[in-house]
Order: sequence, then C-alpha cells, then structure tokens
Amino acid sequence: QVLNVNEKQYQYVHVDSNSSALAANASGDLVGWKDKTQYLVTRDSRFWAGGRNAPAGFLRNAMTSGYYGFILQQGDAISVKSDGNGVATDSVIAATGTSADVGVVSAGTAVTYTKIGVARAASSGGFISVDVDLPSAP
Repeated sequence: QVLNVNEKQYQYVHVDSNSSALAANASGDLVGWKDKTQYLVTRDSRFWAGGRNAPAGFLRNAMTSGYYGFILQQGDAISVKSDGNGVATDSVIAATGTSADVGVVSAGTAVTYTKIGVARAASSGGFISVDVDLPSAP
C-alpha cells in the first residue's frame, strides 16, 4: 500500500523482527528491502537483498521490530541520518556499514549504488536534508 500525503509518498511495510540486533529503529534511519515481495524491511544493510542497492525508504519515527508501519520514499527536504559528510547537490546513497545512515557522492561524480536522492544542504549534527526519490514496491 502506498500513501501520498502533503507531497510525500509513504510505503506500508513490515519491519523485520531481527532488526533489533542493532540499535533501536529510530526516526531518520534508512531501511532496505530484505524481501520486497513481502514488503519486509530491515535497517541492517547486511541483510538487504541486493546490498547497498536495495534502499527502501526512511523511518519517520521509531518503529518496533516485528511491527508494520509506513516508511517515507519520496519528499523534499527530508532530514535523515548522515555519515557526517555532504553538501548541497551531492548525490545521496546508502552508507557503508550497518548504522542505517546515508553517505554522499560529490555532484558530477558517477553514482555506483542506487541513488536515494539529492542533498539539499550540508550535513549537520549527524543529519542531512535530502530530496528523497525512491520507487515504491509494486
């Protein structure tokens, strides 16, 4: 199920019950597809089907592992967890590791992983503002 509200798009998903193996799921966390056919997501990128090429969207508030809820997939100026780098116009991709944050690729540089969106401003305080543009699951 896809929901469009205030020029933002959300996807209804099931948060993998094993997501609690890492820190608690929190607002701004990037989650990826563990099983897209089952709408199953996890914040632990080690279990994304397709690795860093399988971002699903962002949690907009804390979600309990094993429960259902909505993730954000499209919207402008969305504050998300960042690896601490990035300036406006950089391409945003999934960061390395399992911290559920994003990294950036300098504007004008080829992106080798799925592009999540474009940075709207520089990283600050562990977050970055991003124009998010991810596809929904069918």
